[in-house]
Amino acid sequence: MQDEEKYVVDSFLNNFSKYKEKRIALYGTGANTKIILNNVSGFNFVGLMDGFKNSGSMYGFNILGYDEVKKLNVEVIIIVARISSTKLIYDRIKDFCNENNILALDCNGNDLSIAKEVFNSENEYFDRNEEELKSLIDTHEIISFDVFDTLITRKVLSPEEIYDIIGKRISDNDLKKFRYSVERWSDNMNVYEVYDEYRKTIGCSEEEKEEIIKTEVATEKDFLSRREKMVEIFNYAVNKGKPVYLISDMDLPKEILGDILNSLDIKGYKDLLVSCDYRMKKREGLFKVFKEKVKGTSYLHIGDSEDSDGIYANMNGIDSYLIKNGYDLLTISSYGSILEYVKTPLDNYILGIFIERAFNNPFVLYNSKGRLKINSQYDKGYLFIGPVISSFMMWFIENIKEYDKVIFSARDGYLLSKLYEKAKKYFDLPKYDYLLTSRACVIPASLEDEEDIKYALTYSFGGSPEEMLKYRFLLDEGDIEKYKGEEVEEYILKHKEKIFAKSKKLKENYLKYLNKFNFTGKIAFFDFVALGTCQMGLEKVIDKKLDGFYFIRLNNTFDRINNLNIKAFLENYRDSDIFENYLSLEQAISDFIPSLKCFDSEGKPVFFEDNRSKEDKKYIEELQKGVLDFFEVFLKNYEGEITLSFIDKLFGLIDIEKTDISEDKLKDLSNVDEFCKRG
Repeated sequence: MQDEEKYVVDSFLNNFSKYKEKRIALYGTGANTKIILNNVSGFNFVGLMDGFKNSGSMYGFNILGYDEVKKLNVEVIIIVARISSTKLIYDRIKDFCNENNILALDCNGNDLSIAKEVFNSENEYFDRNEEELKSLIDTHEIISFDVFDTLITRKVLSPEEIYDIIGKRISDNDLKKFRYSVERWSDNMNVYEVYDEYRKTIGCSEEEKEEIIKTEVATEKDFLSRREKMVEIFNYAVNKGKPVYLISDMDLPKEILGDILNSLDIKGYKDLLVSCDYRMKKREGLFKVFKEKVKGTSYLHIGDSEDSDGIYANMNGIDSYLIKNGYDLLTISSYGSILEYVKTPLDNYILGIFIERAFNNPFVLYNSKGRLKINSQYDKGYLFIGPVISSFMMWFIENIKEYDKVIFSARDGYLLSKLYEKAKKYFDLPKYDYLLTSRACVIPASLEDEEDIKYALTYSFGGSPEEMLKYRFLLDEGDIEKYKGEEVEEYILKHKEKIFAKSKKLKENYLKYLNKFNFTGKIAFFDFVALGTCQMGLEKVIDKKLDGFYFIRLNNTFDRINNLNIKAFLENYRDSDIFENYLSLEQAISDFIPSLKCFDSEGKPVFFEDNRSKEDKKYIEELQKGVLDFFEVFLKNYEGEITLSFIDKLFGLIDIEKTDISEDKLKDLSNVDEFCKRG
């Protein structure tokens, strides 16, 4: 039994052995169903179900319609399908299962009747919109805004995490604890007074205290961004001639907070009232002070806190309009279940970056039924691909620090090499090269014996045997004999001397390019999702062992491949959303050059024709910019462990069940593989 088959069988036994005594129907008639039926015993399988047939037989079992399922008293239906398809199948049979008390399970043994996400798609907040707010601004004389989580927001999951970051920067892991202890007993102290107490506690100098305050302000600036839609509405009020004020519960006094707002180009307000300056928060009378300072006939306060910006404003005769901060928008959206998978501080941080972008606009869920609408390729790259690739990149960096050199192989190493260059600003890393290679180039240039030729034949091919000699082994037309119907392997091996002669020449040409690079020392080799073919071929061409570090390594039974030294980021990848979509990820990180065919006699690359249009490349360029920008933010506070299940689920949010995607072109980009003569 091959590894893939063994995995299917072992998974089935692990997930379903407790149902052996039940009458079971398998939904699905594909290869995995065949593997299960041929290799699993002791189960009471009574038949199969299929979305397109309700009669006939397959693999020795009848295909059942609903009536037969009822007559046979089926107790359990196991959907043998990819997780991405399971939801659609279950929706098809859900009512039937409920009516007949049949348990429906996915391929992982999960009860599909139990909702994993519970959110109200009719939440009344989804009716909130900016025109409604602008109308209220028009009808009120005095307008005030809360600051944090209303006009500006931090790229962290919760506000207190900013103290963890400041603590790291000043080498005090207890800073957050101190900050909160001060807040419990302080009387609205400002940041200077807070760090006076800190200085007394730890015994630092006045100069050190001032440096810490500078670090805190700089950190705030590093992680703060505008809520663009709210700043737009703020400017709307200013441009309408409304007297606009800002009111904030904060320990940064007016001069510091005002400078931060100015750096974010938030200007035009009449005054900024900060709780530490008035020794009172909103709940303690700051709204009353505001009304005494600013006389008017009607007031509207806009903020995100139900009590501080709503209840306490109303208690002082101020109308309020509540918008939701990013975190609260996440919890009421179709993305809310992602919180279950957050396990580590670094998970928190990644989700904070995600929220800051995805839910920057408090009206982003207007008329959405809770599904976020993604309009730009940049956002797809930033929100969904960025966390996956950044997580891999940090795993990669942790593994290669002791190496002398890193090789990023084309074309999948293109974006990764750019991320690596950014990471070098933060870490002491080995030098790297971006190396042109491909299996179409490296296999025919590294053939040494019949076993190598036979391995090359293990890849499927969409053309004729003659075309295989031309496209896979790069033989010239005059060297190819006419195919007479014999076994393909026998036919190809008839040409082995010509193949070896061609391989020798291809290797010589390739070395003219490779000799420009230094392959001394300990070398790490990157590939994205691969068997190890390029690494194996390159090792033979340069006569040098490499250590491979892959995103995913696919299984193979060829000993020469399996004996390579390779580590993979995703070891157990089969049941992941990432693996289901790795071809799209591969497209997203790819170089803009065509696929490499070989090298000419001068050591210059020869490429296949590029089937991607200018529009396709522009699309990928926007995605990559999003990934690069996400990684830039990610690096500012990278530390600790990432939970892979969290990253997988975060990436999985791009599914159309949860996200309204205006265009998902990655799945449609054709990717002609000349090596296999197929798409």
